[in-house]
Amino acid sequence: MSKKFKQTTIGILTVPLSKSKKKKADVVSSYIPDSYVKWIESSGARVVPIPFNWTEKKIRNALDQVNGVLFPGGDVDRTKNDDFKEYIDTFKYIFNYAKRRKHFPLWATCLGFEFLVLMPNYTAKQIFEGYRDGTLIDTVRGRHQAVPLELTNKNKSFLASRKFFNRFTPADGKWFKNDAIYMNHGYGFIATEERVKELEKYMHVLSTNTDLNHIEYVSTVEFKKHPFFGTQWHPEKVQFEWQDDSIPHDDVAQFISKKVSQMFVDQAQKNPHVLKDDSLLIYHYNLHGRQAVLDVIDPRHAKDKKNHSVFEQSYYFKRADGSSH
Repeated sequence: MSKKFKQTTIGILTVPLSKSKKKKADVVSSYIPDSYVKWIESSGARVVPIPFNWTEKKIRNALDQVNGVLFPGGDVDRTKNDDFKEYIDTFKYIFNYAKRRKHFPLWATCLGFEFLVLMPNYTAKQIFEGYRDGTLIDTVRGRHQAVPLELTNKNKSFLASRKFFNRFTPADGKWFKNDAIYMNHGYGFIATEERVKELEKYMHVLSTNTDLNHIEYVSTVEFKKHPFFGTQWHPEKVQFEWQDDSIPHDDVAQFISKKVSQMFVDQAQKNPHVLKDDSLLIYHYNLHGRQAVLDVIDPRHAKDKKNHSVFEQSYYFKRADGSSH
């Protein structure tokens, strides 16, 4: 008789809408691009959305039933949107929750990566103020790039790999030399000697990359004491997003994306939590295609208006109770 498969569930924190979009949408306040959901589901796990503006009680209830949390990328208003601060407060709450657990994996991409890197050293208030005025984050030119993953010297040997590389063999190292990693960001952490030394107190800096101005920045991290992983790059887009022609979709890009997704779900399977309330699952929420999204975020839009988002499909969430629109 085969061993019973342990059902694994990943929470995904929603991203606040920009102020202009929220004004048009009236009650909708946050979203999750479907590519993140599919990226997790492709490795055999289920997804529970966690609206950033849920009450602490509701967030804690969800965290007690999921086996890990993913923080997606996305654009946020850094200066004009009050939701930005609440988002950081919730991120910090989840981060501290995970730190206190024996094994509670976190994955962070792009925007999420930027906050994950800052979490060990700063309070939520310091992150909000420092991120808003640019003192804690650097401006980089990393938009619409397919690039290789440039492993740092101490991580070039897969024989002495970190957890991040658990699904790769030593021979797989050659694939990182291909332009199979997709970058799309305007902020990051420039990899100065001083900054890398500071980050290495808490995490392994696994890779760096260079932007369009040939400035080196941190692109992949793994925490030393906790199963926390962060990428400035987008593994989910190479499988499930098609609006940007610079996204690589070749076999190597797919291979890397799937391996890191499987690694994260592997880590989550080690967490003992059990989902008891199936109504939390993403299946109970409405998924919107490209044109249907306009009806959500701009109900009074002109009939010929086009959606220029890079996302093929997305979920949207109301402020009051986190329910789907």
